[in-house]
Amino acid sequence: MSNQSDYSSKEQVNHADRKEPDAQLSSCAINTNDEKNNHTVTILIAEDVISNFLLLKKILEKNYHILHALDGQEAIDIFHKYTPDLILMDIKMPNVNGWEATRIIRQHSSTIPIIAQTAFAYDADKEKAFKLGFNDFLTKPISISLLRQTLKKYI
Repeated sequence: MSNQSDYSSKEQVNHADRKEPDAQLSSCAINTNDEKNNHTVTILIAEDVISNFLLLKKILEKNYHILHALDGQEAIDIFHKYTPDLILMDIKMPNVNGWEATRIIRQHSSTIPIIAQTAFAYDADKEKAFKLGFNDFLTKPISISLLRQTLKKYI
């Protein structure tokens, strides 16, 4: 597997302008195996704020293959194309938000773990997330230890 973790900020800008999702542009192919299944664990990060994505990528790229979606529609498309093992889904995104993207993904898979990552920390938001099919809920700013602990529950 090739390592594509090096990409320039120019590529990131072009990523936002692309018409068809190409998750490989911002993907980091990491040769870390899931001991249970002996395959590379892939996490799709649906996040429209580039600095938030880059932080999550930096935390996770040593252990996981990372895919990136800039909005909910891209998350849906990348889910269908690459079948990730887990999705970190921002709630507030352009075009299709995280609530709607999760609803659509759940029509195709009831088993993929989807973890909400959001600045919305109200109990009503957490309840809505679980009703819509999210498996877990992380509040921004995300604690690195809580993120790792949460991921271990699902992969």
